[in-house]
Amino acid sequence: MEEIALDPDPHLLTVMLSSFYKGFPPEAVFTLVILIVMLIISGLISGSETAFFSFQPADLNKLRKNHGKRGKKILSLRNRPKELLATILISNNFINVGIVIISTYLTTLMFNLKSHPVLTFVVQIVIVTSFLLVFGEILPKIYANKKPVIFPFSWLTLLLF
Repeated sequence: MEEIALDPDPHLLTVMLSSFYKGFPPEAVFTLVILIVMLIISGLISGSETAFFSFQPADLNKLRKNHGKRGKKILSLRNRPKELLATILISNNFINVGIVIISTYLTTLMFNLKSHPVLTFVVQIVIVTSFLLVFGEILPKIYANKKPVIFPFSWLTLLLF
């Protein structure tokens, strides 16, 4: 039996990727930590938006009765919905822009972007956007919608106002 080679040069992809990936320099570790922290903050802010605006009457009663000063602060923030929403959206946009800027810096440290525009697109647009959407928007909002009273950023938001 004769084998059919699907790739005329099986090492071509390896050579191409080795010229694309520059390695993981030491400054990339700190940058990656900052990026992860900012992604967590983005998720907390996005979830807080959903949490603040999905309280049911029973949740509001819990906040009044069981959570003391913090509950009253959350209720007072809910009494100014326009300012609350504007603050949440502006802060989330600043964090998301920061994530894009830092992720671009990180990819330039780790990858040779000029010689591989398609791989650059995949790394910078597809991967970063996917992480930002899933971990910074979708999952936190799903969790906050199910448990708006105990969503962690509902309490951390008090520090911002």
